[in-house]
Amino acid sequence: MGLITDNLNNLIQSDMYPFHMPGGKRAASLLKLDITEIEGFDDLHHPEGIIKKAMEKAANIYGADKSFFLVNGSTAGILSAISACTKAGDEIIIARNAHRSVYNAVELMRLKAKYVIPDVMDIGCYDAISPDLAIKAIDDNPEAKVMVLTSPTYEGQVSDIEAIGRYAREKGVILIVDEAHGAHMYFCKGFPKGALSGADIVIQSLHKTLPALTPAAILHIRGDRVDPKKIQKYLSIYQTSSPSYILMACIEDVLDDAISDERPWQRYIDRLDNFYKEVSSLKKLEVLDFQGRDKGKIVLYHKERKVSGLTLAGILRNKYHLECEYASPYFVLLMTSVMDSDEGFERLIKAIKEMDRTNLDIDNVEVILPPAKNHEMVLIPAEAAGMETEEIQYLESEGRVSGENIYIYPPGRVYVAEGERITREDIEYITYLKKTGFDIRGINNNLISVVRGL
Repeated sequence: MGLITDNLNNLIQSDMYPFHMPGGKRAASLLKLDITEIEGFDDLHHPEGIIKKAMEKAANIYGADKSFFLVNGSTAGILSAISACTKAGDEIIIARNAHRSVYNAVELMRLKAKYVIPDVMDIGCYDAISPDLAIKAIDDNPEAKVMVLTSPTYEGQVSDIEAIGRYAREKGVILIVDEAHGAHMYFCKGFPKGALSGADIVIQSLHKTLPALTPAAILHIRGDRVDPKKIQKYLSIYQTSSPSYILMACIEDVLDDAISDERPWQRYIDRLDNFYKEVSSLKKLEVLDFQGRDKGKIVLYHKERKVSGLTLAGILRNKYHLECEYASPYFVLLMTSVMDSDEGFERLIKAIKEMDRTNLDIDNVEVILPPAKNHEMVLIPAEAAGMETEEIQYLESEGRVSGENIYIYPPGRVYVAEGERITREDIEYITYLKKTGFDIRGINNNLISVVRGL
């Protein structure tokens, strides 16, 4: 067990009575481990003892120079990283498929976003950001001092962060990578190289792909171009002042377990390899090739795009009792982890093969890909947030300036950002998503918020 867990166990075995927060008073199960910053348990926002040592151990495991435990998820890490590396009015390059927390940081810090737009794959998801795209974005925006990329993407596309980071350093650009979905890639050779190979800051959600409690996460610093004191300052702002010791203990224990035994990881890779082999000869369905991807993200779709992802997910759920992570208009995403069992993979293989042999309900899906273009930024998000808005029918919003971000959650990728002009293409895509059955954030009862007078 880790240092934090050892101390917690020693505490609950003692006769020390808790005349302190939290109110559960360690009465039962996890409540016994739920404490506050009492003597001997350190302070996440001013770590000098066991938490400091646990974070140093995490940095060593991942090969980082400095690591910080996150008890408010990757969102807190992204907000803190961008805040620590920018000042009001700065330009920042962000991938258009960035999580909404990146857009929130842009608004909070009053930044001007410049976008690098990844290619859209023919199944409707964004591809990885290539070095050529990232290099062009840096060259086209010489005033920008920070770039934020997502790798792996929600669907498992992995960018060459090593190459991108090398160029970013040459140009004096701080590279922040949202690696929320890639915390597992460091523990087995069967996965692509992680973002710490080239990024200055990497943020990971341990709860997404490792057996950690939600929302356990971690932020890493690599190299000497980022001031850890600034990161610590903003983490103390964006994170709760009452951090969960259960979460911190979980982070430490999960990482200790990940490096203590290679056999579970090899079994995981063997299961994945067997899965891709078993589904390699499907007739109607197809699984996205795993080469160069995080193959733990299984993307399933109809070869001729005649069956929607929602339909496929419904069949898997209702007939086979297999719950998917996400269903898009075009594909289904299934997330796996080292904790999956042989039985789980066997059931999935059997289900996919049976579905492939049956007459699936034909949706005749109309494939409309998400807009892959630069929007006109009329106002930076912080300016738009301070303007008076009105609600109008979204079908009548062409040419107006959006008063909020428009996105689907999950995965939280923004299609129209606050302060951008809404186009006919945007309206058509929103209509398509609504017709397909998606609940779009920023559209309520067909109404959209727009800036009054613009």
